[in-house]
Amino acid sequence: MRAWSVDAEQYLQKQLNAYKVGDLRELPKHIRVPIMKQCERIAMDHVFGAGNDHQVGIGTPDNMNPQCVEAYIKEQTVHRDTPEPNYEQNLAKMRADLERCQARRRAERQAEDDELEALP
Repeated sequence: MRAWSVDAEQYLQKQLNAYKVGDLRELPKHIRVPIMKQCERIAMDHVFGAGNDHQVGIGTPDNMNPQCVEAYIKEQTVHRDTPEPNYEQNLAKMRADLERCQARRRAERQAEDDELEALP
């Protein structure tokens, strides 16, 4: 399964900068392969949750949405016998992230609306 995330892209860019190359294909295979494997690990952990092979709704804290929270709850309560350690703390954090993101989105929409109303 291939996954990609912003974190994986940032990791890759740091590696390219460190090796002073513009493209991964410019690196020898013995360097290129471990970098790609690490990118895959980063993406899988970010998108699917560490050690999982299907999406569990981890999402990004700065772009949380209700579907992420619902997917996490479902993963922990339906697809498992018992929730993972720190389930309650993780869920509380995700809900706080969701509220913060929703407030930010509301403020952005309001600013856009205000800007449109100010137009002649």
